[in-house]
Amino acid sequence: MPAFKVTESKFSIPSDHLHIKISGNFIAQILNFLKDFFMNTIRHKIEDEVQKAINSAVPPILNKQAKDTKGEIEIFNNLMLDWSTPQAPQFTAKDVELSSKGLFFKKGQPEHEPAVPKPNMILHDDAAKSKFQAFISDYLADSLAESFLKVQVVDLWLLSKDVHGFNMTTTGLDPFLPGIEAKYGPNEPVDLEFKLNALENFNVVHDDGTMGFDSTVSVRFMV
Repeated sequence: MPAFKVTESKFSIPSDHLHIKISGNFIAQILNFLKDFFMNTIRHKIEDEVQKAINSAVPPILNKQAKDTKGEIEIFNNLMLDWSTPQAPQFTAKDVELSSKGLFFKKGQPEHEPAVPKPNMILHDDAAKSKFQAFISDYLADSLAESFLKVQVVDLWLLSKDVHGFNMTTTGLDPFLPGIEAKYGPNEPVDLEFKLNALENFNVVHDDGTMGFDSTVSVRFMV
C-alpha cells in the first residue's frame, strides 16, 4: 500500500492579492492608515497556518483513503481492481511520474492473471510531444476485458423485421441451416443474437499507434 508524506511544500500569497480596509471612527481611520505596516505580518501568518495544514493534515487524509481501499477498488458493478504502487512518485522540475500495478477481477471470485507476460512499462516517452502521457499494458487490457465480460453481458440482437434484401426466415435460412424449415415450419421469422464471449491477446503497436486483439463471438438463432 502507498503512503503519503509531505517532505517539502511552499505556499505564498502575493502582496498585491491581500487587501484590508478598516472603516469606522477616528481610531479606525488611524489603524487603516497604519495597515500597510502590519500587512506583511498578517500575510505571513496566513501563509504559516496554511503551510502547517498542508504538511500535517493532508497526508493523514490521503493515507486513510488509501488504507480504507485495502488495495482494492470496485470500479463498476462488481468489477474490482487490485492495485499497488511499486515505487514512490517521481517529482522533478520537468515532470511528475507515477506508476501503478493493477489486475482486474470479479468481486467474490479469485484473481486470474492473463496469459500475456507482465511488461516493463515506461513512465515517459521523450520522443512524444504530449504534455500528459499515460501508458496501459497489454496485461492490464487483457485483465480488464476478461473481468468485464464476467460482470457485464455484451450482446447484440439482429431482428428479422429489420433485415432488408434477405429472407430472414426458416425458409430463407434452410439452404444454410438444413432442416430448420422442417423442424420449425416454413417462413417463420428468425432473430439472431450475437454474444461477445471473450476479448484477449491485446497487442498494441507503439510505432503506428494500432491495437489488435482476439475475440470470441457466439451466434444464436431464435425462431
